[in-house]
Amino acid sequence: MTSSKPGLDHAIGSLNIEGRRFITQRLNGKYHDGYFYWQVCADKLGLLAECESWKRAENPAEKFLTAYGEKAGSTIRKLVEVLRDPEVDLTQIAYEIEEKFSPPQDQGENENVDETDV
Repeated sequence: MTSSKPGLDHAIGSLNIEGRRFITQRLNGKYHDGYFYWQVCADKLGLLAECESWKRAENPAEKFLTAYGEKAGSTIRKLVEVLRDPEVDLTQIAYEIEEKFSPPQDQGENENVDETDV
């Protein structure tokens, strides 16, 4: 049986609308100093020069996600790594994204792990 979740190695650029909305809703939040979460992620990913014009967009996090999705190798997993970076420090959002996009673990996979044959 296959999961309907795309997985963490799924390309950002090919996420469906629901997946994009889930991520952008979280990245439109702000730090206490006024910077948006998407701005700090853009800076970390080398997209800061492009992001000035995004501030006036209706959904600036969507603009960020689109630009990031155009970069080679831009996956959900790499975005989660950026969110966990100490300079970005958005570990709760990283966790939520992992939970949303990770396929369920096979529950029978680790059964009897502690048992050894003698």
